Amino acid sequence: MEFYMKYGSIVIREYKKTDLDPVHRMLSSPQVYETTCAIPYKCSRIYARLWIDNVKKALKRRSDLEYGIFDSTSGEYIGNIGLIGISYVNKSADLTYIITPEFQRRGYAVKAAKLIIAYGFERLGLIRIHAKCMDFNLPSRRVMEKCGFSYEGVGRNEMLKNEKTYNLTHFSLLKHEYTSLKGSVFYPDVFLPVIK
Repeated sequence: MEFYMKYGSIVIREYKKTDLDPVHRMLSSPQVYETTCAIPYKCSRIYARLWIDNVKKALKRRSDLEYGIFDSTSGEYIGNIGLIGISYVNKSADLTYIITPEFQRRGYAVKAAKLIIAYGFERLGLIRIHAKCMDFNLPSRRVMEKCGFSYEGVGRNEMLKNEKTYNLTHFSLLKHEYTSLKGSVFYPDVFLPVIK
C-alpha cells in the first residue's frame, strides 16, 4: 500500500519516475539552493534521479519518510514534505520541506506540514517533532510558527556551506501540544493513511 493523502488543494504521495523533471527543476533552483542544507549548487539531472532513488530507499527502511506535494486538480509538482532522521527509540523526527519557488508564499508548506505532522503523531506514535532552518530564512520560520512549534534557540555556526558558517534556528512541537491544537491549528477531519 502506497502513501497517499489528499486534503483540499493538495495531494501528498510517493515519488514516481515520471516526477523527475519537476523535481530536477526544484532542486536546481538557486533560491532553493540558498535556503537548504544539503542541495548542491546547480544540481544535475543525474543528482535529481539519485535524490528520488534515495528518498524511495529511505521509505523502504522507514528511516526517512519524504513525499511529493502536488496540486490536487492540475497534478503540478509543488514541493517536498517529510519526516526524516526518525528515531523509533526516542519517538522523534525532524520535519523537512521544500517548496518550488513559483508555489512559495501561497500556504502550501503550512498545509502539507500540518498533514505530515498529524501523520507523525497519530500514525507513527511520535512524541516530538523538531525542525530547523537557516536563521535568515523567515518564511521557513513562519511555517513552523503557524504549525504551533516552539522556538528552542539558535545553533551558532551549526552549518558550513561553501566555506561559510550559518546559524540554524531550532523549533519543536510535542505530542501533548499537538493534541491541544487539534481542531484549531490542525485539521480535525483529515484522513491519515495506515502504512504497513
